[in-house]
Amino acid sequence: MSIMFSDEILNLHLKVLAEILKGKSFEKIKNQYSEEFKRLNYLQVATGPLLTFQNEQLIASYPISPRESSYIVNVEGVGKGYAMCAIDALGVAYTFMKKTTVETTTKDTEEVVKIEVDPNATTHEAMDVFVTYTPLDSKITNAAVQQCPSINFYRDSKNIPEQLQVLSFQDALSRAKEIFSQQEILNCIKGTSTCTADNASDCC
Repeated sequence: MSIMFSDEILNLHLKVLAEILKGKSFEKIKNQYSEEFKRLNYLQVATGPLLTFQNEQLIASYPISPRESSYIVNVEGVGKGYAMCAIDALGVAYTFMKKTTVETTTKDTEEVVKIEVDPNATTHEAMDVFVTYTPLDSKITNAAVQQCPSINFYRDSKNIPEQLQVLSFQDALSRAKEIFSQQEILNCIKGTSTCTADNASDCC
């Protein structure tokens, strides 16, 4: 796949994500960008690594959620909507390369958490929270359904169920950047991803 062709698919995917973020249905998006969908073979390329369907309904458009979730993301200059889970929410800023505010609550104490992620910043203030996840394995055939519900913020590590693995906030942020950067999305499109999701989520 040529670099130019891959770039075009990335740009289309970003437009699709922006429309989903703003609440537009996927059917309307397909109609809006029907010529580009067809010319770039977008659905065939994106389904699997970037889009997940269940019963012909879009249930995941990484890292944006087409359905309401407990992870609200407000992307500067783009819009406000939902992310799939904690790591996805942290990664939204690196997908759009725009400052993003994440709002959610901790799973254990239900405290409000508000995080500002600047994709151009070299460091971010450490948050006193943990991020949990169920590692990918052969039993997980649909990460959006089977894994995403386990990827949450916790305030106290003592409250985390034993079967879940844990990341510090900084490690979760680094992982989110790795998984959801525009370069990694390009790698997914080209089939050259070197991302290893055995200890996190959503690698293609």
